[in-house]
Amino acid sequence: MFKLKYTWIVASFMCMLLVLVACSGAGLPTKDSTTGPTTMPSATGSTPQPSTTTFKSFNPMMLTVRSGENSIQAEPNILWSHNLKTNVSADFARHTPQEMVHSVQYLTLDDTQGLLVPFIPYVRGEEVIGQYAVYDEKLNQLPFEESAGRYPQTKLFAQALPGRYLVSLTMTDETTDSRSGYQYFFGVIVPDRQPETTSTDPVSVNPDPVGAYLVVIDHLMENRRISDSTRRYLAIDTSKLPNLSVSDKERIFQGLEKYNLQLFDKTYEALKAEGYAENGWVFTNGVFIVLEDIRLKGSVMTLDAAIYLDVLNAYGLDDFDVTWLGTHWEITRTHMTWVS
Repeated sequence: MFKLKYTWIVASFMCMLLVLVACSGAGLPTKDSTTGPTTMPSATGSTPQPSTTTFKSFNPMMLTVRSGENSIQAEPNILWSHNLKTNVSADFARHTPQEMVHSVQYLTLDDTQGLLVPFIPYVRGEEVIGQYAVYDEKLNQLPFEESAGRYPQTKLFAQALPGRYLVSLTMTDETTDSRSGYQYFFGVIVPDRQPETTSTDPVSVNPDPVGAYLVVIDHLMENRRISDSTRRYLAIDTSKLPNLSVSDKERIFQGLEKYNLQLFDKTYEALKAEGYAENGWVFTNGVFIVLEDIRLKGSVMTLDAAIYLDVLNAYGLDDFDVTWLGTHWEITRTHMTWVS
């Protein structure tokens, strides 16, 4: 009896062993069988080669950076997070430029369309605002004048020489459940802005006055005395702009689309005649801007400019200078300003 029981135990063990051996040779998937090597993002601003990873995850916090027709992407690095429901917070490691310089994509700034902003970052298809830092090819941090308002990156490369730069962006993202801080790194290529000319006389290259008009309008909008959140219209009187072509006018209004207001090319008299404005500079639902007495001599434009919202909210500059500095226009002299 004992011998029969022992024989049955040995037979059962051998069957189990055969089953295990059969399964191990059946080609069952392992943890690493679905992945392969991935490629490093391109450092030339072009689209990187596709990854060979079988399952590609999508990160909703991926940053897309666009400059004209050019665009690149940057991976998010979470810095901190706070759960608004549980009140639990966590901090994470911050990346350094030295760690990231060899793994970023490079964006070539589009210099062909007269863009006022060198690039615009997007997350989930929406523009984002944050704090910037810029580094040269030796990873030295460079100073720059941070612009107030919607586009703090406006002057990021205003004085930059052609070459490659590393940019970091830190921003805060908030949802119904949490607030989180993110860090991004991406590269920027500043193209050679030298004009294609054999002349050594800098006066032979005429600066584009449209850029000066837009700088002045942005200044007026930034210094308006009340928010434009209650406004629906932005009207410009272009009749006083000398030698303005149809193409120039189109570029001006393209530059003003960022304010998300309905744009008018009308005189104040026309606005009153159509019922938009009233006597005494009262444009209740709009913003009215006028540039006049424009004198362009070489690289310096002298003019008067004003912005009117209503009789108690107006701002203007008389006889001031906007100067072409080789790469951009800048207000360099204000003779007299006034407010009402």
